[in-house]
Amino acid sequence: MDENKDFDSFLNQLKEESVRKKVILIEIFSIAFTLVSCGASGYFWITVGSMASMAISADSFLDIVAYLTVIWRYFKPSDLNSIKRDIKAQILFSILFLLTAICVEFESFKNWFFMIKPKPNHAFILISVFQSIVFSFISMIKFSLCKNIKLNSCLFASGVNSLMAAFGLFSMASSMIIFVYNPEIWFLDSILGFIFGILLFIYATKLFFTNLFLCWF
Repeated sequence: MDENKDFDSFLNQLKEESVRKKVILIEIFSIAFTLVSCGASGYFWITVGSMASMAISADSFLDIVAYLTVIWRYFKPSDLNSIKRDIKAQILFSILFLLTAICVEFESFKNWFFMIKPKPNHAFILISVFQSIVFSFISMIKFSLCKNIKLNSCLFASGVNSLMAAFGLFSMASSMIIFVYNPEIWFLDSILGFIFGILLFIYATKLFFTNLFLCWF
């Protein structure tokens, strides 16, 4: 019986090590694609004048820090099941999410108040949809990997982060399509940005206080 337990434990360790390496690889890919997305969003922010594009571009820097946090969390095999390391990583995630939410809300209100309208651009729509699809697949992979790790809250938060990026990019594309066919609905970009910021703020607040409570007790 003891030999069977030892063998099962050995197999579990091999599985966790394999998953840990996959997590690091997907986070490295997330960083690389986020840099590409940041460049594209920054370009369209300048040429198109989309608030959501500006928000995504600025948020990309915080996303990179978030992905680096996950790499730090799972980098050492010995710390794979470290509760304290997981809690610290989630607290950092929540702070990054809060900063992103505040920036998005500020830009959304500013663009709506000053009636800043985007410029129609079909390339902007196609690239935003493509980026949204890629980030959606990235988030799905992360959620799938969560099933194979005991302490997966940090990875789950990273999946949410990628999903939020996909949502933001899809929102940009949707608002631009509507604006192209109906220029009077110029404010949709700001509304979607505002909704994006509210959802992110709620999730970040919950994540922060939950882990702060666990950190104390």
